[in-house]
Amino acid sequence: MDRTPTTSPRTVGVEPDDLDRVADLEPLTDAWADGYLTDPFARDALLRPPGLLDPAYLRTEAWRRTSFPAVGLHADARSLAVLYDDLSRDDGVLAGLLGADLRAKTLHTQASGPDAFLRRDAEWSLGFDVENGEVGMGGIGGSSAWWSPAPGYAMAYVTRGLLDHARLDAVATAVEQHLGEAVGGVR
Repeated sequence: MDRTPTTSPRTVGVEPDDLDRVADLEPLTDAWADGYLTDPFARDALLRPPGLLDPAYLRTEAWRRTSFPAVGLHADARSLAVLYDDLSRDDGVLAGLLGADLRAKTLHTQASGPDAFLRRDAEWSLGFDVENGEVGMGGIGGSSAWWSPAPGYAMAYVTRGLLDHARLDAVATAVEQHLGEAVGGVR
């Protein structure tokens, strides 16, 4: 299978023939979303449209076929890592599609300040969270993807088990530890 950033399986709104490829989301605890529901801003954001925190609704054909950016991406980890890796490359497919100026704005902070949803100061590029030079985006159920310039790697962690980011943090720590020990760097 061709795994370029423009052909890898990522979609907002799944086509009918691909519905059987979508994994069912499963809460790993009954309280997986409680942290979001206790914060008024997060609660209001995540209850519009209705059903974003209801795994039964998220399993429906209606939701899977809906094109709703920011919360409706269907992808596998490899496809997301390929996307972020390509975005990091001056000669990447996405660099050619975006052009130098727009690509730079995608990789570097364009706005910063208090973020009510994240409940912390945040830096945002055009579409991505920028934290300590890393560019990426996390999902509320525990999935995340990013590019890290210092060690020069892209990573994605995708899960159907809804919880927090503790599992991702453990995997990322192990990967970064291994990369730090690798002879000759990452690439």
